Amino acid sequence: MSAEVIPPKRTNYVAILLMTLGTVLIIWGLYKLYLLYGPTLETKSINVPVLEKDTFYSNTNTITLNGEAEPNSQIFIKEAGQTIKQVDTDETGFFAVTLDLKEGTHRLTLYTYKIKILKLKSKPTDIIVNVDKIRPALKKLKYPTKVTGSKLNLAGDLTEPAKLVIQAGDSRIWEKNMPAGHFNIAVPLKNLESPQLYVYAIDKAGNVSKSQKISVVLNRAVLSERARRAPNISAKKLPNSAGVIDIAVASLAKNLSMLYFLALTAIGYGASLFIVKAIKS
Repeated sequence: MSAEVIPPKRTNYVAILLMTLGTVLIIWGLYKLYLLYGPTLETKSINVPVLEKDTFYSNTNTITLNGEAEPNSQIFIKEAGQTIKQVDTDETGFFAVTLDLKEGTHRLTLYTYKIKILKLKSKPTDIIVNVDKIRPALKKLKYPTKVTGSKLNLAGDLTEPAKLVIQAGDSRIWEKNMPAGHFNIAVPLKNLESPQLYVYAIDKAGNVSKSQKISVVLNRAVLSERARRAPNISAKKLPNSAGVIDIAVASLAKNLSMLYFLALTAIGYGASLFIVKAIKS
């Protein structure tokens, strides 16, 4: 009796192809599920968002933040754990985002998000945005009515930390950041062009207080020094203790002397012509 011959099995390429395709689809589906619901890994290999500072002030509800992060990535901005805005970075990593925030203090967290097979995010960057629409106020402003030297003593109260500014005409002659509360300062009045000074405050958000006008009455010694330094100034007036005087008196007197000399010369020339004519006739 002869042994039964078993034919060799044929390779089912179609089945292998279908199994491979099914495996790929399963892996692709699992990866999509991971991208949708899987955890995001925090890593130092992703550049954190870098802004020019960590505290911002605005006197409007909108504020634009500029910064740099990982190129061709996304920046997520969160407040109290909730994403309030996201923006893409360009090929250099630059981003600009405009936020619409309510009045008050906002503590925000920014991080960079990018997919490199895995979902990756950077370390967080924390910033504070203060939206403040309230103007600072100057209260109990006190100053002398007559300046006897080259400084103006000024005292008063600020309702909040702000930059105190003193302006004469179109120029700021003095400015300094001051804390909230009482202040007492001495402001130099060198090269003062106008006797009318305006005092106001600007807070960090850019709100400007109501300006208060100060009419400085300079004494005669200060005026004499002004006239000595600028003898050719005409039609400019500065006040003294008695009222307003013209510091161009010296120039005016000089001009009058010249006119007087010219008038005498003209009279002499006319008289000589008359005498010559009378002799000829």
